[in-house]
Amino acid sequence: MKALSVQQPWAWLIINGHKDVLNQMWHTHYRGPLLIHANEAYCVDGEAWAKRLLLHPDYRNVELPPCHDLDRGKIIGSVELVDVTMRADSIWYVPGRWAWHVRNPEPMTPPIRWNGKTGLFEVDRSEIELPF
Repeated sequence: MKALSVQQPWAWLIINGHKDVLNQMWHTHYRGPLLIHANEAYCVDGEAWAKRLLLHPDYRNVELPPCHDLDRGKIIGSVELVDVTMRADSIWYVPGRWAWHVRNPEPMTPPIRWNGKTGLFEVDRSEIELPF
């Protein structure tokens, strides 16, 4: 199964259904299920940007957990990658980047410790037990 490493807090926002676009510098032809791996890094600048975006009326009741409470170095769930475009009508879209449109987030409980990689990578379903 395909997987992508994403920094926190973005990974949490994706898996909890708040962020519907992943901003990437590169395109992929892949569409389908995608495991979200929360990598070890934490994006402090991203946290500040996410908190500003969460002030939007659509996210009024969403509170970003403290960074020390967010899983890192683990597969935390899955989404469906449905399209990749250079435009998106999402507050999460960064112009000039590829917008990876995702839907149907499924958190994984408990998250699975895993070593991430750059780019899309394969996770052999026979190596881990996926709850979906």
